[in-house]
Amino acid sequence: MHSRDEIGRVAAVFDDVHREAVRLAAEQALLRGNVNAMFTNLSRRSQGLIQRQLSLISELESREADPDQLASLFKLDHLATRMRRNGENLLVLAGEEPGRRWTARPLVDVLRAAASEVEQYERIELAAVPTTQVAGRVVNDLVHLLAELLENATSFSSPQTKVKVTGHACPTAGC
Repeated sequence: MHSRDEIGRVAAVFDDVHREAVRLAAEQALLRGNVNAMFTNLSRRSQGLIQRQLSLISELESREADPDQLASLFKLDHLATRMRRNGENLLVLAGEEPGRRWTARPLVDVLRAAASEVEQYERIELAAVPTTQVAGRVVNDLVHLLAELLENATSFSSPQTKVKVTGHACPTAGC
């Protein structure tokens, strides 16, 4: 009899521990959801401001004749574009879709968009890019992926070198 009482008490304690673990897991899931919602909200608000900033910069660029002022506006445009990419990265980390939507584009346009989001964009050289169309639903993800790769290539290579981007069409799915 004594051993059954002991086993019963151990089982009851184990049940209590299990209930507490489940309660804590639920609280953690709720906390994670709240953090994701916070990141999403902040990112979406920032993206709205960045888009307004980019529109204003584009308007100023279209009216500017002074080459030095135009160069400064282009630098601002480039910084805002990089800020937009960082905001979109936050959305991806929070499990959300970035706000921009694309239609099908030639691969060269996707590569240009990716290069435009890199700090040292002037070091990137596009060469031998096939005339392939990229489906609209994957353009945004591909731009982000390529921008990250190009950012790494420019950051971790000699500052005097060009980063060459080439490609070739693959005739079959398994090549």
